[in-house]
Amino acid sequence: MLIIFFNKSCVCLIFFVLLLSETKRTTENKIFMFFTNPTILWLLLAIAIPIAIHLFHFRKFKKTYFSNVKLLQNIQNQTKSQSKLKHLLVLICRIFTIICLVLAFAQPNPKTALKSLVSEGTNYVSMAIDNSFSMGTNTENGTLLDQAKQKAKELILKYKPSDRFALITQDFLDDNRRFVSREEMLDAIERIDMVPFSNNLSEIVSRQKSLFQNVSSENKSLFVISDFQKSMVDIENLISDTILQTWFFPIQSRNLNNISIDSLSVETPIFQIGNEIELQIWLTNYSEQSLQEIPVRLFIDNKIISVGNVDFESRQTKMIQRKLTLQQAGYWQGHVEITDHPITFDDRLYFTLNVLEKIPVLIISESQPNAFLMKLLGNDESFDLKIQHVQNLDFSMLQKVSFVVLDELKTLSSGLQTELLTAIEAGLSVLILPGEQTDLTSINNLTKLTLNTEYKQIEKSQINVNAILSEHPIFKSAFVKLPENLLLPEIQKYFPVQVSSRSNLQYLLRLNNNDPFLAFGNVGKGRAYLSAVPFDNNFSNFQNQPIFVVSMLNMILQSANNEELYHLLGQNEAVVHHVGAIHASPLYLQSENSDFEIIPQIRFKGNQLFINTFSSLKEAGNHMIRTKNETIAKLSYNFDRKESNLQSYSQSELEKLVEQYHLSGFFVLKNNFISMNGNLLAVDSRISWWKWCLLLALLFLLTEVCILRFF
Repeated sequence: MLIIFFNKSCVCLIFFVLLLSETKRTTENKIFMFFTNPTILWLLLAIAIPIAIHLFHFRKFKKTYFSNVKLLQNIQNQTKSQSKLKHLLVLICRIFTIICLVLAFAQPNPKTALKSLVSEGTNYVSMAIDNSFSMGTNTENGTLLDQAKQKAKELILKYKPSDRFALITQDFLDDNRRFVSREEMLDAIERIDMVPFSNNLSEIVSRQKSLFQNVSSENKSLFVISDFQKSMVDIENLISDTILQTWFFPIQSRNLNNISIDSLSVETPIFQIGNEIELQIWLTNYSEQSLQEIPVRLFIDNKIISVGNVDFESRQTKMIQRKLTLQQAGYWQGHVEITDHPITFDDRLYFTLNVLEKIPVLIISESQPNAFLMKLLGNDESFDLKIQHVQNLDFSMLQKVSFVVLDELKTLSSGLQTELLTAIEAGLSVLILPGEQTDLTSINNLTKLTLNTEYKQIEKSQINVNAILSEHPIFKSAFVKLPENLLLPEIQKYFPVQVSSRSNLQYLLRLNNNDPFLAFGNVGKGRAYLSAVPFDNNFSNFQNQPIFVVSMLNMILQSANNEELYHLLGQNEAVVHHVGAIHASPLYLQSENSDFEIIPQIRFKGNQLFINTFSSLKEAGNHMIRTKNETIAKLSYNFDRKESNLQSYSQSELEKLVEQYHLSGFFVLKNNFISMNGNLLAVDSRISWWKWCLLLALLFLLTEVCILRFF
């Protein structure tokens, strides 16, 4: 009898499992819930285990002897009924515990969690696949990019052959700005390779949505398949869209360790023959563990110059210094490298130093050039000094020099003001020296536009310079320690400078009434200097003191080195200064260490050459700009370090961000696709009942413990 009951129970369980599994294939209109993993429901057969234990509960009974058996019949009846009820309750708790656990793993969802992806008519799908460097991370199933491509293909194959698709990758190629057939889309996905570009999530979504401007169909969907690095997820910049659904499809990997060479700078950017410069190299350990004795190597022209080790704490950024003596004029190209696996794109950083043999300087004067400037610069072979009268000035000269002195000009024409402003923003350094005959109105037009300052009428009073910005590179390279008896200028008369609250003026020398005596401000890529006095003994003794020589020479030397040490691929436009006449064309961008060569987009502005490689240059390294016969300039390009930090948002973290910013029309999914009668449906993982099932399982388990303990 017991065996027959057991068999009937198993048959009922199998029928129940099949009934639940069938919900996946039931039409959408007839179900009230479905399971993400319906095959797990076969584990409901495990209910047979507690049933079998209950039916075949073979237990050895222990004899108990009673001295008085008068009440034995009453005790027997009471114990037997309680025991049956207790066993039945325990059986029920165990059965429901197993049922709830299996349901939790099968992940039941309400019908409202279904979002239709394929509709009647033609569907238009834009799919963004992240092919940046972080997607090259290796996993057990290949790289993250391989997984992303595979998931994209699986998804596309669930659509109808008549549907239309568009592909977006990190390089934003114009070839992908159109909808193609399913077969063409699959071919395009297969051809995706990694690129050295990384756009923010909001930029990717915005570019996807722009594809739908001329699409009238209502059947539109967006997918973003990525590892969703924290550095690229700017979810706060996304805008809710109740019409166009956007699905985030995260491809996750385990956390990886990485060391990155972040950047390189020069402490004293004065590149002159014989000078010793100090390179500052910034590195970051992105791993959760400390690292010791990581070798850092410095190369110049592929020859190793120095090797040193560095120790890191967890998540630490550290700066190390390397010194380099500039022994000759010309371009110096080098790189800094470390050895770090498996992420290698940020293990090498290239740079270029341009050491000029002579620095071109222009003095614009009213009559005779300033005698003190001529004495300082006229016989120095480090400078290529040019002098022009303001009335006969060739404006093109402003594009051929690094430093310009406006020597006590009476007035500035509007044309000269415009040319000066353009040249300063492009990289020129200008020193303004007012004179007694200067029309302050015209010169203030330039100072207001550049520095938000203006000269006031001359003030005749005895005053001294009492403060020097010794930490600025102009003085820091000249004084290891500021002398206590350093002579500072004494002034008989000067032009006060009124400084606006919006000005970025920095004081190099300050008067004891806190007015600037010598100051500067950065304007675009150039710099404007203001002096409160001309170099004239009737105004001050500044030009007779050592501080004058230090100030002038270092201002000029710094002006010669305003080119970037390196550029980032796909971001900023490279600028080469002081380029002479180039008659041959085209110009080529050629790698120093390989056969790579392209023709970049170039434009000239005066004597400056602007180079834009857009997405055509994808390899970091040292390069040359050249014609067929000569080298015009040298440049370095590096990968952006934006992706060096491999931390990514998980599926649950993305869901919390979407909820936090109340983004309508945005959903997060992880393989949550099901098919119902040929329709492709996505599951909104934010709506799920599995947590309630798990909670009920724990509740039934606790009930069983209480029954066994207290019943």
